Order: sequence, then structure tokens, then C-alpha cells
Amino acid sequence: MRSNSRPAAFTLVEVIIAMVVFMLLVGGIFTVVGVSTTSAREVTAIRLQGARIDSLQTLLRSIFLNLPPDARIDLRMREVKGGAAVELLIFPAPDFMDFQTGGSGAGLAIAALPDGRGACTVSMANFRSPVGEEREKEIAAAAWIPLLPDVRSVRWRFGLAGQPVLQETWDANSGRPVFVVFDLALTDGARPEFTFGVPILTQGSARPPRN
Repeated sequence: MRSNSRPAAFTLVEVIIAMVVFMLLVGGIFTVVGVSTTSAREVTAIRLQGARIDSLQTLLRSIFLNLPPDARIDLRMREVKGGAAVELLIFPAPDFMDFQTGGSGAGLAIAALPDGRGACTVSMANFRSPVGEEREKEIAAAAWIPLLPDVRSVRWRFGLAGQPVLQETWDANSGRPVFVVFDLALTDGARPEFTFGVPILTQGSARPPRN
């Protein structure tokens, strides 16, 4: 006797529904993976920026605590490619900060250099001439080492003993501050502020001879 039953098979509508469900599941998986990857990237960037800020704070504290007795500080604005740079010049710098000139007695420039994206990068470089046109040429041609990117603005302020008002300007004729305040405004909205003490010179302080 012949059977009239047909082999079981999916209809076209069932196949289309299955494909739609599959694509929705795949899309959901890719969305979850994408969000997780973006979140991990953001967390990594935040941690890296935090580590850079901590390292910059440690470096600046070491610089100011070890200023040579005859060190002079100049704060200025300098026109560079992309805009104006807030620049702090220290001459002579501590010997351990002479990393580019190949000898002792170098100066140190710490500048917020425009990055062409509406922000700036705190960077540093060495120079050897204390003043004059030669110094400007050396600074302009220096190989800058980036320290902290994604900075919106910086501000240096200087404190003197017995004076409650911080100085917004400073040059080589201003003497030696008791402490230095460094304010940062980052592109992510954070505004860290650091205060660095500067050793007070005692009478008879002398710069040790350089080898």
C-alpha cells in the first residue's frame, strides 16, 4: 500500500524567520562585544593618563627640590607652530635633567605645545645657552620629549615667603620662589593642581663644582 505522507521540510517563511532571528542574535553579540571593547579602551586610556599625571608630578617635584643654588626661572609665552606655548625655562637645571646636550650645565624648558587638535602636550627639552638669540635657536630646534598629552591649558604660579598672593608672572630677576603651583586643565574636564616646594637658600650656599 502506497503512503501519501511527504518528508518533513521547512517552508520558505520558516527559513526567512530563522535567518532573521540568526541575524538579530549575531547583531546583538557584535553590539555587546563592541561596547565591551570600547569600555575597555576608555578604562585603559584613563589609567594611562592617570599614570602620566603621576609621573609628571614626581618629575616636577624632583626638579624643584633639586634646583641648583644659582638656578634662574623664566616664565613666558612663545609663539610656536599652531599657536602660543606657555613655557617655563630653568637655567641651570639639575644635573640629572641634562639628557640631551651631552654635558652638565644645561637648561631645561617645560612647555605646553599645541598639538594641532585644539589641545596641547606638556613637553620638555634641553638647551645650553643661558640667554640671547642662541638660546632661542636652540629651544626652537630642540627635540621635545612629550610628557602629558590632551591638556587644555596650563598655569604656573609662584609663592613668596610672607606673601599670601601668588605671582602669575616670573622672570630671572624675580629671585627664588618658596613654592611653585602648577595648574592643569585636561580635555576630559579634570583640573589637577600640584604644589612644589623649593628649598630655601641659606647664607653661604654654593654650587658644587661640576666634573
